[in-house]
Amino acid sequence: MEGICEKIDGDQLREICELAMDQSETVCKIFIIGSGGVLSWLLFPLVLAYIGFTSVGIAAGSLAAKMMAYFAFANGGGVAVGSLVAFLQSLGAGGLSWGGTAATAGAGAKLGSLLSTICNQTKTN
Repeated sequence: MEGICEKIDGDQLREICELAMDQSETVCKIFIIGSGGVLSWLLFPLVLAYIGFTSVGIAAGSLAAKMMAYFAFANGGGVAVGSLVAFLQSLGAGGLSWGGTAATAGAGAKLGSLLSTICNQTKTN
């Protein structure tokens, strides 16, 4: 990738290119961490629906239904208020609050931060 900035017309754009190339590891990390936050925010509701926690209730025959049956059996016949199944169903039915959205995006960003170590591996001497 050496010499790529010399092909750019305009002094200011060339300087920006050179700065970005000098900071390529940082740019890589920002991209991966940001992507982790955005993807987790977008995918979390889809994953909930996929496993059966939908806006109209728990889907029959789904993983969520199996979880509900297990938790009900373990609890003596009913799903306890505040249990994992109850919590996930409330998210599936009502979506994430602002705090939940922030927590989900933050968790994805943290995962992205852990994965950003690949940016260190791509650096050439």
